[in-house]
Amino acid sequence: LLNREGRGSEAERDLREHLRRSPDSPKGQAQLAVALLAQERYADAVEVLRRALQSKPTWAELHFNLGFALAHLARNDEAIDAFRDTLRLVHESYRLPIYVLENGCGSFDRPDATGAVVDPDRIEFLRAYIGAMNTAAGGGVDVRGYFIWSLLDNFEWASGSSERFGLTYVD
Repeated sequence: LLNREGRGSEAERDLREHLRRSPDSPKGQAQLAVALLAQERYADAVEVLRRALQSKPTWAELHFNLGFALAHLARNDEAIDAFRDTLRLVHESYRLPIYVLENGCGSFDRPDATGAVVDPDRIEFLRAYIGAMNTAAGGGVDVRGYFIWSLLDNFEWASGSSERFGLTYVD
């Protein structure tokens, strides 16, 4: 939430104002969780999400606000644990089937001289997240589906086609 000079941004002021007016709103909690994730404060972000889930948000609030926060989990053990714990929290709060949508990662890999794309980072990312999901499911979480983002590389608004998100390389 701080800009390069270490000062708070306009987004930070907006977030603080929203949280002051509606401290328990799923939107405010989700924005706070995203800010904490950006600072790599994963345990704090999970606690914020835990509080947000206690307010029993509607499906739309869960999907559009909290889902956005969860999408920012990064590639380290704390983030993977947070993903697993969040699946548990959602299960405990709603007791409904869970479908993980758009889980994946971007990378800047390219085909080598033979045309092969060697992609160990994506393989490890998917192995870790699917493993965390399987651990949650083994503990009783009703996970019924997992969808990778994405089957094919695509044009992304923020990075164009420089960063790959697909399992299949597209030139």
